[in-house]
Amino acid sequence: MQNRFIPVTGLLITLTILLITTVSATNVSCSLSVASIPQGSEVIIDGNYSGITPVANVPVICGSHTVLVNRNGYEDYTSNVSIEEGTHRDIIANLNRLPDRGKVTIRSEPPGGDLFVDGKIRGVTPLIVDNLMPGRHEVLIRKTGYEDYRDVISAATDITTEYTEYLVPLPGAGFLSVSSFPEGADVRIDGNDAGTTPTNLQRITSGNHTVDITKTGYWNFTGIVNIKGGESTLAKADLAMIPTTCTLYIDSSPQGQGVYLNDSFKGSTPLNLETIPSGYYVLRMFRSQNSALVNRSFGFSPGSTHEIFVDLTDTTGGSVTDQEWQYQNESSMMSQPGWLRINTTPVIEKKYTWIANNHEATITLDIPKDLYTYYKNQPHPTNITPDTFSAYVINENDRQYLHTLINKLKDANDFKSYAARNDYRNVVAFVQSITYQGDSDQANNQADDYWKYPIETLADGNGDCEDTAILAAALLKEMRYDVAVVILPEHAAVAVTCETCNGYYYPLNGRRYYYLETTGSGFSPGTMDAQFQSAKATIIPI
Repeated sequence: MQNRFIPVTGLLITLTILLITTVSATNVSCSLSVASIPQGSEVIIDGNYSGITPVANVPVICGSHTVLVNRNGYEDYTSNVSIEEGTHRDIIANLNRLPDRGKVTIRSEPPGGDLFVDGKIRGVTPLIVDNLMPGRHEVLIRKTGYEDYRDVISAATDITTEYTEYLVPLPGAGFLSVSSFPEGADVRIDGNDAGTTPTNLQRITSGNHTVDITKTGYWNFTGIVNIKGGESTLAKADLAMIPTTCTLYIDSSPQGQGVYLNDSFKGSTPLNLETIPSGYYVLRMFRSQNSALVNRSFGFSPGSTHEIFVDLTDTTGGSVTDQEWQYQNESSMMSQPGWLRINTTPVIEKKYTWIANNHEATITLDIPKDLYTYYKNQPHPTNITPDTFSAYVINENDRQYLHTLINKLKDANDFKSYAARNDYRNVVAFVQSITYQGDSDQANNQADDYWKYPIETLADGNGDCEDTAILAAALLKEMRYDVAVVILPEHAAVAVTCETCNGYYYPLNGRRYYYLETTGSGFSPGTMDAQFQSAKATIIPI
């Protein structure tokens, strides 16, 4: 009995295992797909994360399942589904938007900034941001070449609010990309390799830059592009193809001789042959109808010009003189066609070096010639009144240039701290470095009392006490310092309010305006030459 029972028991166990195995294999033949409106919602099946909609053909055990679809700002969608063996189910979840969410539209000038809302990246401006809780939200926009922009916005239900944020460019740098027709040309910027056209947008210091473009079979090209801080510039060039032909001027003595090139008759001398394909040729010319030939081999390079003269009066068989002008592919801005100058303007270049806070700084200024000409042609009054000095110091035509100059001055000294970058002493040291030159020495032969506008002083690279005082006052005023022009007998300077200064000052409107010399280096506020200490002064606040 015992021996018979064991095989039967083993058989039952085997059948049970086979039955379980068969059932399990059959159950996993079911599948499930989930889509949602809107898409991009989470799918949870029986408590397990299954992906982001749309999800397709998720294998599941046949039978009943609970499907949950959720998305921020929408009501959860729940569905209990039963899937019969060997079948497939499709579920579409049409989500209901929660009523207590808001929507805002955020734009930036320029566009293309990375947008963060409450510390989370949401995309690139311009962007519609939805599912916001009603109330205030912190916004951060970041864009290369621009200062980080922060703001606080408000979201409300049942209304879409719109915001336009104006980004402030960082000083001293912009962006440049170069394209050409045809493409695939090599680009060098200021002598450095910059890839092939079209080049990627790359960061570059503001100011004028030389762009060289070369491509085999085309004339080399050089152009100058002016880059403005924080701006993107596209420089385009239409390349001119190098001619594949050459030009021949053939003459002889005596004239009227037949000319053959590679045994092909071209006419009689004098002869002008244009657009001759480049290559090697044999020139033959008869001295007379029955006389011997003159033979000469020539190699004509693309774009070259040849002047060939054959002297047949020589009884020894004639002599041939060939003058050749070969094409030299050297860049020349003036002779190349197709250069589209983007943001390019003729400039006056001036280099300045000065010392501030024991740091040496150097800067090269590109001053627009048209701005310089404008001020040269303006009236130059010399009567001492507040209106006169205001006209010199505060002028909208040069406001943007002076603002940019201040940022360049800060960058040139490589100061790391905010206080040092915004210290007026750096700007004053720059002005004090300008070469002193009296009005009587001016090459323009103006009267001795000729006063310059700030742009004139910068472009000339020199000035007298009135000129540097006006320039210093304009720069300090743009930096939001309280400043005044000081008129003394036979001299001029500036005065600036200062909480930590010592020395000579002028009391005005309840404040102390400390005397500041602008001619000569190293003068600090409050330092005054003895001859001016008791002199009567006219103080003109700007």
